[in-house]
Amino acid sequence: MDLEVHTSNQLLLTNYKHYADIIAQIQLENVVRLRQYRVRWEERIATWRDLHTRQTTDKFTAFMNTPAITDCPDIKSISEMMKCELSGLVDRRFNKLQTVRELKPPSFTCKTVLRWYEEVCELSLNLENTHRRYVSKLAAVGDKVLLDCETVADRMLETLQQEGVCSETEAKDLKSSDLMPLIEEWGARHSEKLLRLEEEFSDEAAQFKSNLHLLYDFQNSAANIWTEYCSRVTAKNNELSALIKKCRLKHDEINQQLESALDIEMDKMRQDTNELELKKHLEKATEALEEIAAAYTNFKRDMADVIKTYPDMISSELLAYSMKIRKHLGCNTEEAEESVVEDADAAEGVDADDEPAVDIVDKPPESGKKEEEDAAFMTEVGEVASDQTPSYSDERFKELEEGLTIVYLEHLNLLTEEVAQHADQTVEEKLSELKSEVELRHHIHKPRVTRMKLDIYNVRLNELKNHEERVKQHGAGITLEISTLRSEFKKLGAEHDVKGKKFKQLVEECEAALPKLEKTAHLQSLQTKVTTAYEEHMNRIKLELSSFRNKMEIKLNDLRESNQHFGLAFKPFAEGGNFGPDEIETYRKKLEKCNLKIDNCETFILTELDGMESKCLDAAIEMTNSFDARLKMHILDVAFLEKVNSWMSNCQVKIKTEVAACNMMSKKLKIKIESLRKLIDSCARPHPDKPAVKPEEVLSAIPDMYNLFQQRINYLDCAKPPPKTSVQINPENPDVQPRESMHDFQSVVNLTKNIITMSRKYSNPSMDSESVTMDKRKPVVTEPLYEWFIVKQEPQKPMSKRGKSRVETSERAKRLGSASSRSSMMSMVLSDVQSFMPMIKKILQETQGALFTSSEAYYSQYQGPPLRTGIADTLEGCMEELNKRLNNYYIQTQDFYNKCIQDLRSVLTDVLQLHMEVPQLLYEEILERYVTEVSQKTSTIKHTFEQNRAKIADQRETNKVQLKPILGHPNREVDLNNLCRREEDRLMESGDVLSEYYNELTNTERSLAQNFIESVNQCTERLMNLFDQLITTDDVILGKVAEEKLPTTVLLKRELRAKQGGQASQPGLSREGQQIKLVRLADIAVDRTASSKSEHFKTCKFTPVHEEALSSMNKVCSECKERFGAIMSELETVSAKWTASEEKWKKQWLSSVQHVRNLYKPIA
Repeated sequence: MDLEVHTSNQLLLTNYKHYADIIAQIQLENVVRLRQYRVRWEERIATWRDLHTRQTTDKFTAFMNTPAITDCPDIKSISEMMKCELSGLVDRRFNKLQTVRELKPPSFTCKTVLRWYEEVCELSLNLENTHRRYVSKLAAVGDKVLLDCETVADRMLETLQQEGVCSETEAKDLKSSDLMPLIEEWGARHSEKLLRLEEEFSDEAAQFKSNLHLLYDFQNSAANIWTEYCSRVTAKNNELSALIKKCRLKHDEINQQLESALDIEMDKMRQDTNELELKKHLEKATEALEEIAAAYTNFKRDMADVIKTYPDMISSELLAYSMKIRKHLGCNTEEAEESVVEDADAAEGVDADDEPAVDIVDKPPESGKKEEEDAAFMTEVGEVASDQTPSYSDERFKELEEGLTIVYLEHLNLLTEEVAQHADQTVEEKLSELKSEVELRHHIHKPRVTRMKLDIYNVRLNELKNHEERVKQHGAGITLEISTLRSEFKKLGAEHDVKGKKFKQLVEECEAALPKLEKTAHLQSLQTKVTTAYEEHMNRIKLELSSFRNKMEIKLNDLRESNQHFGLAFKPFAEGGNFGPDEIETYRKKLEKCNLKIDNCETFILTELDGMESKCLDAAIEMTNSFDARLKMHILDVAFLEKVNSWMSNCQVKIKTEVAACNMMSKKLKIKIESLRKLIDSCARPHPDKPAVKPEEVLSAIPDMYNLFQQRINYLDCAKPPPKTSVQINPENPDVQPRESMHDFQSVVNLTKNIITMSRKYSNPSMDSESVTMDKRKPVVTEPLYEWFIVKQEPQKPMSKRGKSRVETSERAKRLGSASSRSSMMSMVLSDVQSFMPMIKKILQETQGALFTSSEAYYSQYQGPPLRTGIADTLEGCMEELNKRLNNYYIQTQDFYNKCIQDLRSVLTDVLQLHMEVPQLLYEEILERYVTEVSQKTSTIKHTFEQNRAKIADQRETNKVQLKPILGHPNREVDLNNLCRREEDRLMESGDVLSEYYNELTNTERSLAQNFIESVNQCTERLMNLFDQLITTDDVILGKVAEEKLPTTVLLKRELRAKQGGQASQPGLSREGQQIKLVRLADIAVDRTASSKSEHFKTCKFTPVHEEALSSMNKVCSECKERFGAIMSELETVSAKWTASEEKWKKQWLSSVQHVRNLYKPIA
């Protein structure tokens, strides 16, 4: 049993074992099969990846071989544009180079050659800049193409990664191993093309510059030779002028000596005393004139010899110029020199008038001559021997130089002929001038012999004959004067008798005219006329007698002095006269007889003049006394009338004086306003014909005008006073307010009552013609208004007829009036106010008092009735008429005063409109000054920034040029690291420059804005304080204005509104003062650090001018804010662009450096 169990167990275990082995074998086979499947799958995946990788590589290779990459359209178009523009500039430079043919004698100098050279150099520089610009464009396009290729490669690799073909590391390896070599190969070819293009252009530019410099030296040397020749020819001309001047001075000295000898002989002729001596000296003077004529001939001969040397002088200079220019041109000059010398020797025997011939054979230099080229180091390029012939590497320059040589040689041949012709022409002109000058001298010298005979010889003979004739005529003249004096004395006596009769007739006419005269002045003038006639009559007689006596004495003294002077006129030759000693003695005896006749005449006339004056005086006194006795009776009445009219005229004059002063004040005010208007016009609308005016000048002129307005208002006393509670305001006319106290108001009430009383009494006053003489345009007021005096009671009417002698005292008292009436008529209300109307009242009151005093004095001293019809019988009647006239003056003055107020109100309206332009001018000036300062300082900061920016850009270009593929070699690692450090320093400096520019410009703008705000606030405060003093029509009373005639419906509506209380008062020009807010910096610039607190100040009043000033201030501030914002926006834009550019450049630089480093790395 146990064995069976054991056997069964063994069988069971064996089965289990075999079963496990079978399962293990089956599983092993499955694993092997799965491994085979995995290997096959991995092989297929690798094959698929290789296939996609090869497709991507082939696709990128095909992309790199496309025409868009191999033959880039942008590069091709830029190359064509560069070729077209460079060819155009080359043509322009060549055309400008060809203009050197126009620079030839005699119209060119060193300056013109230098200007041509600078223009050609400028064209060459423009050509280089254009080439450099296009090369930079080509490099930029190449970089762009490389970047596009790299972008395409990255896109393809990214597609492979997305499809799972390769990982990121495998993609990078694929890019560096298969794709980047293609891109780098294209970039190397493009860079090589650009370098070859730059080398070719630089070689061509250097070659052109050297050729141009050689051509410039050639042309400049020729210009120097020509300038030297012109200066030497000028020196020869000056030398000829000096020789001519020297010869002329020599002959002038000879002529002066001959003229001196001639003058001596002529002086002897003037002093001869007989005819024989005159003839002898005349012959000697004639010989001296012949010697002077011979000297003129010698002068002509010597001057001709000097002038004929001019052709030889010019020929020598021409020969020197010819040798120098040929030597400069490189011509064979030996044969030319020999021919010139032979011609010069042959020309010595030829006359100077013949044309000299100089034949010079020119041989141009051989064009095929080869020049030796010496090898030199780069530092020895500038050291060239002075005798070395210039070598051109361009055939065009050689052709230009050969052409210029031919031009100079042709000009030399023409110059030889022109110089010879010019020299001969100069000689002929100067000889012709010399001939004309000598002929003129002979022409002037020829008539001197005849003039000497006429002016000296004949004159001396006539003098001897005239001496005797003069003495005879002098004696006859003295006899005639004595007889004339006697006849005048007889005529004087007859005239005195006629004048006495005329004076008597005048006195009789004046006596007949006394009753007809109405004025004291006329009577006094009549009395003065008689007195004056008497005085004139006597003075005339005395004057005539005195004048005749003086005339006689003067005439006789003149005759004596005439004899004496005539005797003194006989001067001998030793004293400068023309008399002989015997002639003088005979003539003096005749003059003594004439003196004796003069003394006899004087004795006779003086004895007759003594009794004539007393006889005329007695007759005139008798007639004058009878006229004075009748005149005194008419003066008393006329004097009173004259005194009254005088006081009335004086009153008119004083009133007109005040009116004139008022008009003058108004005129000054209008002139000041007009001057302010012109200043504002010149400042706001400038013109070349207008003077330049600043707003400060306009502002400084306003206070003076305010002072004139205040003076005008004070003078007219028209300022509107503040309202008082004690006085009731008239609602119909609120502008006219009472200014008196209650006591004055009561006085005005009493005055009005008296006026009403006087108006009732004088309802139909008779107007005097003199009462309207002040202003004839004024209507005559028939209703009197006695506001300027007070009448308390009516005067009593006196008796019209005279009583007997016992009642004369009572009648006189009646005529004078009672004491109370006289005191009432003299009562006056005077004041010390210097205003217009109070002064007019004072003038009228003073005139009334003076008239009353004069009338009272007249009526008190005169016993009977007045003799004249214009005088009233009593004092009261007289004063009544005078008061009417004075009242008419007062009414006219009130009308004038009202017109002055209306004129002042219209002027204030105009001034208000004129002030509206002033704030804008001031604020615009502040804004203009701010804009100018911003422009100046900003331009300075920007200029400095641009300089630093250009310096950084130049450093970047330098680093870019220095970054070459050779630096990637391991031996050049140090140089590459140094270049990278310089680039890092440049980047740091670029950031510092940008930061400094940003901070400096921001701080400058904020400081200028702060200054602008301070200027605006100061101007605002100044304007507000000034305009607080402005006077408007609301500050002046309205005056009397004609009431406007409105329709009945309008009047009813106004009345209805007034009753309902709905009518609102119209706002005036002057309102209550307001708080003015000043400007802050935060209003213009957004500044968190600026204080948010604003300043305020309050004005005294607020007018439209204040409102206009605030409007102008806000307008200027808004413009400033816009400018500030624009500048800050521009600054932000510049900063952003600069930062983006530097970031882009940094990436490109790192990429380029890494690319250079990878060039020499071994390929794995």
